[in-house]
Amino acid sequence: MSDLPTLAAIIPEGAVATPLGLDFSPSCTEADYAAVMYALLDVDEFAANDLRMYIGDGLNYGDLRWHDTYAQYVSATGHRVELLRDFKWVYGAVPRAIRQKGLRYGHYKAAAALGTLDERKAWLIATAEGGWTTDELRSLIKSAKAAGNGGPLEPPDDVSALLLEEAPKGLTRTMIKAILQSVLAAVRAQNWPTVAALLENLADALGT
Repeated sequence: MSDLPTLAAIIPEGAVATPLGLDFSPSCTEADYAAVMYALLDVDEFAANDLRMYIGDGLNYGDLRWHDTYAQYVSATGHRVELLRDFKWVYGAVPRAIRQKGLRYGHYKAAAALGTLDERKAWLIATAEGGWTTDELRSLIKSAKAAGNGGPLEPPDDVSALLLEEAPKGLTRTMIKAILQSVLAAVRAQNWPTVAALLENLADALGT
């Protein structure tokens, strides 16, 4: 369940909470911004999914517009600097344009570590379409990297056609394509242990 309604109600004038990030008004003053940040940082439960995104967006906005740092918020609220730095980094690396509805902080953190914006976008779209958990996304990224493949790219249609036509319920076309692309890349690299591991994962997913 989203915590957006609760957070939207506590955010003062100057910003608006949306499902994909925190929108600051063009007329937002530095005082308005500080009020928004203190309101967010005053929330007790940092596990709230949208809260992390809004704090990250807020810190990036303040840095961009006023070269603001989070030192003042650390000293005033007692929150660990590492935590705020993490939120700022994740949501700076994953801007609103590539975020997907329904994804969580763990998904964005896994994508943030990827090399390019295009890679992050491709993996996040695949995750949203496939309904992958954070652990599944991390596992697929790890497999793709081991196979020398940067993202969940499309394999040739003739290779995946049969599987795609007969995909069992619960296993999405996107997930099959991501696994098969990693298999193909590993075959080209003659990385046979990785090929075997990926095919085992696919067999498990197919229930064979």
